[in-house]
Amino acid sequence: MQQISSKLLFRLMGFAIGLALVVWAVVLAGQQIDPGILTLQNAPGILAIAVLVVGNLLVTAALFWIITRCFDADPPVTLPQMTRIICASALINYLPLGWPGPVARSAYLKLRHNMPVRQSVTVLAIVMALSGLLMLVLVAMLLVPSKLLASGIAIVSMLALMAGAGAVARAVLKRPCTAAWSWAPLKALDVILGAVRLWLAFAVLGQSLTPLQALTLAAVDTVVSMLSLTPSGLGVSEWVLGYLAQGMGAAASPAAAVAKLLDRSVNVLVVIVAGLVALRGLPLTSPVDQPRVS
Repeated sequence: MQQISSKLLFRLMGFAIGLALVVWAVVLAGQQIDPGILTLQNAPGILAIAVLVVGNLLVTAALFWIITRCFDADPPVTLPQMTRIICASALINYLPLGWPGPVARSAYLKLRHNMPVRQSVTVLAIVMALSGLLMLVLVAMLLVPSKLLASGIAIVSMLALMAGAGAVARAVLKRPCTAAWSWAPLKALDVILGAVRLWLAFAVLGQSLTPLQALTLAAVDTVVSMLSLTPSGLGVSEWVLGYLAQGMGAAASPAAAVAKLLDRSVNVLVVIVAGLVALRGLPLTSPVDQPRVS
């Protein structure tokens, strides 16, 4: 009990630190950004961010669904079911608890689909590995002086990931994996949607990003959000992206942090709605005792 309480206390402290970092970013940015910039003229951009958040949830659900098909879910998870699970876990992940979203997702798949928890952990590890690989590719593209060379790196890297995913998965997981070639493109699409969201958020605040800068920030944001001790990277993502944007010459750190905060604010609103709707549609009892139709 004391161990559980310590973990909860640690997570609550992380949540408090995240909120403090957000407030700090807002205060500093208030000295550089005119609050009047957030007018009805920018409503289309903010609405577009909301639509893209929905796109991120759908693409993430598709990625988790395809990877989960490699494992021992019984009965198999359908795409609509995984979409509801992803939306619900995205909402739960904002709770100040230790990795609540992944834990809830693993517990649900164990309860309803008899999928071992270690396999759910493996699915998450695959998604995190894909995020890390794409981030490294984008950083490499950012460092080369030629746009043509950067494009070549992107094409070759994606083809290599698509071609090698199946063989690597079979060798590591010791099981066949259907459509493993689609993992990298789906994760890349997820990052692209996140990049467009950040590009729009920066534009709303009067800042500009190049496509490659936006993609790099989105990839880093994905990794930081997964690894941060604060809920969904709250506060940490804002400042990491802020300093990274400043280092790339895209925007001053506080202004960039507030652009990420604007994106997060829209994301939270969409996730609340989508998560609550998903929770209503998810059966929460075990099907073990229910008779099966032969």
